[in-house]
Amino acid sequence: MRVNLAALQSLYTYASCPESSVPSFELGGESRKKISKSTPAQFFSYIIFQIVKSGILFIVYRYSPDNYFDAYWAGNAISVLLGVAVMDEILQHLLKQYGGIQKLASVIFRWACGLLILLSIVNAFSTQQASADRVVSAVLAFDRSERVMQCGLCWRFF
Repeated sequence: MRVNLAALQSLYTYASCPESSVPSFELGGESRKKISKSTPAQFFSYIIFQIVKSGILFIVYRYSPDNYFDAYWAGNAISVLLGVAVMDEILQHLLKQYGGIQKLASVIFRWACGLLILLSIVNAFSTQQASADRVVSAVLAFDRSERVMQCGLCWRFF
């Protein structure tokens, strides 16, 4: 079976447009509704980063496909860290009525995130993989941990 490379590149071009347009619509909708004062600032940073990351990945894929792997996983690592910052800000916002509990929850959350990052890195470097696979393993392990924390945050407060 022969694969047409030009067709795959055009498919990627058209498939990457919705990836960056969905956060753009969300950002536009949020600013039109004038609810940005109640929405955490880190959330907007996260959305803007996702839009910029999609554009950069598209350019890297188009003009320097050899560097796409590194750009993709570096972008995902930053995205996961921004996601944790969004969760921290949401936690702060939810507990703003309770000053002492807010400070305690913030300290516990940040220590838990630091510990999860450390465990992800140790887990990635304790395996017998190539260096690129170790980075992917660390990012995926921390991303899974972040998703579990998101589920816990949603379950507890919503």
